Amino acid sequence: MIVTCFALGQTGCSTLIARSGTELWTFKSIEEVHAVFGNPIEIRKNESGTTETYRTRRKLAEPSNGYGMEFVMLWGTREPKNTWTELSKYGRTILASRRVEFRYDNQGNVSSWSAESGFGD
Repeated sequence: MIVTCFALGQTGCSTLIARSGTELWTFKSIEEVHAVFGNPIEIRKNESGTTETYRTRRKLAEPSNGYGMEFVMLWGTREPKNTWTELSKYGRTILASRRVEFRYDNQGNVSSWSAESGFGD
């Protein structure tokens, strides 16, 4: 597996791995979120809207990780390490799951979202 990661690492795959998965920023309504994530584990309501919390083992896309700039500046020398880092993050997500929160306005439209960066909180 280490040889495979090293071989893949020389091709710039860490950025592709980081950007793959469920893109949280594309959800527009509560119905879209429920269709993908199912029922929330926690619902909080206040005067400005609703917040729903989910636990997921899905791979979540990360749009700006800086790997592209690092690849160019360091001529790809850290790419094997970055690829291994992304694969290990994906493995921890599968094992431990991640917490994701969606905040909605009063009409049920997604106003913001957040995903924990740590694992297994």
